[in-house]
Amino acid sequence: YQTGGTPLLDNALAQKLMLEGDEQRFRQIANIRQLA
Repeated sequence: YQTGGTPLLDNALAQKLMLEGDEQRFRQIANIRQLA
């Protein structure tokens, strides 16, 4: 997963992952976004 400089899309994806209960994936994205 790579951030494309589209915060709204990233947020929507994060919310989708949270709703799907994919906590591990969500945390991975959160870590990547912190490093970016």
